[in-house]
Amino acid sequence: MRTTALKLLFAILLLAPLAEARSASFGIGATVVSGRGDSAHLDPLPLPQGSQAMRTDAAGRHHAYAGSLDEASEFYRQAMPADGYRLLSERHETSMRQQVWDNGVARVVVQLQAALGSAPMTRISLQAGKASPLLAAR
Repeated sequence: MRTTALKLLFAILLLAPLAEARSASFGIGATVVSGRGDSAHLDPLPLPQGSQAMRTDAAGRHHAYAGSLDEASEFYRQAMPADGYRLLSERHETSMRQQVWDNGVARVVVQLQAALGSAPMTRISLQAGKASPLLAAR
């Protein structure tokens, strides 16, 4: 039994350098806005032409846009700076985009999600809250 254990340990020590080294990483990010939609900041936010209101709830406003995810993303990349917002962060995934904007008064999270189907359709979710005082001081 002892001989078998020693042989096994010896084999592991000999084969260990041959194993491929692998690494992985995992990241988590958080963006905090008000727990309820802030209509004073949501009302003036731009929408792509042809957007249809779906619903308004405690989390914000949700719209359907008959266009691609990339078109909707590009719309906000151009419209928000024109309204005095600066892009704080942007996340891209296969069927989703998230943009976080700030103008010193309001923090806005724009979430875009591609709808399933053959025709391009994008769900737009807008959340707004007060800007962070730390960012307003910059």
